[in-house]
Amino acid sequence: MTGDLAVLAELPAWAMVTAADRVVVIDEGFSTTTAIDATAGKQAWHVQIEREARGRHTLHAGPSTILEWAGGQLHVLDPARGTEMATTDAPYNGAAWNDGGCGLDVEHGMCAWRCQCSYQVVDCATGKRAGKRYDKQYVELFPHDGPPSAGCWGAGSSTIGRAGNLALFSTEDISDPATQRTSHPSIGGGTPITAAIDLASGAEAWRMLFAASSLASQSGISADHKSCWLAGLNDVVRVVDCAKGTTRWQTEAAQQPATRFFTSFVAPHALFELRDRRATLYDLPTGKQRWRVTLPAGTLGWPRGVAPVLDWRIEDVTAIAILDPASGKTIATIARPPGAGITPDHDGGVLLSGTQLEHYDRGGALVAHAGISNVSIVLGTRYALAITPAELIVLALSDLHELGRIAGTYQDIVVEGPLGAQRAALFAYDGKVPGRAILVRLGQ
Repeated sequence: MTGDLAVLAELPAWAMVTAADRVVVIDEGFSTTTAIDATAGKQAWHVQIEREARGRHTLHAGPSTILEWAGGQLHVLDPARGTEMATTDAPYNGAAWNDGGCGLDVEHGMCAWRCQCSYQVVDCATGKRAGKRYDKQYVELFPHDGPPSAGCWGAGSSTIGRAGNLALFSTEDISDPATQRTSHPSIGGGTPITAAIDLASGAEAWRMLFAASSLASQSGISADHKSCWLAGLNDVVRVVDCAKGTTRWQTEAAQQPATRFFTSFVAPHALFELRDRRATLYDLPTGKQRWRVTLPAGTLGWPRGVAPVLDWRIEDVTAIAILDPASGKTIATIARPPGAGITPDHDGGVLLSGTQLEHYDRGGALVAHAGISNVSIVLGTRYALAITPAELIVLALSDLHELGRIAGTYQDIVVEGPLGAQRAALFAYDGKVPGRAILVRLGQ
C-alpha cells in the first residue's frame, strides 16, 4: 500500500457486507459473525449465529438490518450492536437453481425469495414471509431422444422496490386463471403479473397483467413514493399510482425492442426515456410530452444532472450528449474514445476510462484527467477507485490526483456511502479458502 492510505482493519472472511458505519463479515468457522466500526477501525461486535455451521452462508444489507442466510435459516441482525432480532426458516442456501434453488433479493428497500418455481416477498425487518407464495408453471419433459427433465421455465421474476409499506414485484401466478394460456401449458408458463403486497397485513393491494423488467435502468419509484413506472415487453412504459395500482398513462409499444433503452426520474416531476436515438421527457403525473429530440447516430444522451444506471451495451457509442432539461437541446457533447468505459458520477457528470481517465462535469466540461488506462471505476462521494487486474488506484474525484495504490484483486469494493467519509472496504475471495476483508482510510 502506498500514499496517504492506511489499513484500519484486516480479517479473514467468507463474506462481507457494509451497512450503518459497519463492515460485517462471516468468520472463518462460519458459525460466528463480526462487525468492524468503520470510523475507529475496531471490533464493534462479535456474535455466534450457529452452534454448528450448516450449508452455504451469505450476507445481505437490508434497509435497516443485516440479513445472514445460513443454510436453512435467515438471521436478522441489528447492524449497530449485532443483536439477533429474529430468526426464521428459509429456503436452503446453496441449492442449484435448476434443482429448485432460490436467491434472496434485497433491492430498493424490499426483500424477496426469488426461486426457480416460486416468488415470495419477505419483510426485511423481521425476515418473515409477507403475503402468499406465487407459484410458477412446473413442467416435466420426457423426450424420446434424451433423459427426462423438469422445472419452471417461465419469464422469471422481478423485484421492483418498496413504495411506502407496499412491496412491488413482477412474477407468474398459476393460481390466477386470467394468466393462463388458452392452449395447453407450455414451457414458457403463464402470463406474468405485476403486483403489490402490503407488508403490514400481507394482503395483495393490487395486481395487473403486466410483466415489468428486472433491469435497474427501466423501472423505478418516485421520491415521494406516489408514482411508479414499469417498463415491460416492447419497451412499453406504464406509469401507475403506487398505492392503488391504477394506470395513469403509458407509452406506445415499439415495433421492435430497442438496442438501448432506459428511464430516469428528472426533478421535480418528469420522466426521461431514451429509446435508441429518441430522447423524450414526459410529465410524470399526466404523461404529457414536454419535448422529444432525435440524437445523432452513436450518441447517448440524458438531461443535465441525471445520473443514469447504464446496464446496456455501449460498444457502438461514440459520444454523450448532455441535454437541457427544459428544452431537450444539446448543451454539450462529450466524445467517447473507442472502447472507453462510461461511469456516471453522483452529480450528473461522467468519467470516461480509455487510454486515459477523464472526468467531465454535469455541463460537459472536462474538469480533470489522469494518465491511467483501461480501468474500471468504483465511485464514492469524494473518491474514485480505479481497478486494474493487480491493484487499486485511489484518486481524489475533484481533480483525479493519485492518493495511493493498494495491491490485490478484489471481488467487492465499497467506497464511502454506508461507511462514511474517507473509508473504503475491500473483499478478496477465490471461493476456495477464506478471503480477506480490509477496511482502508482514504487520505489524512
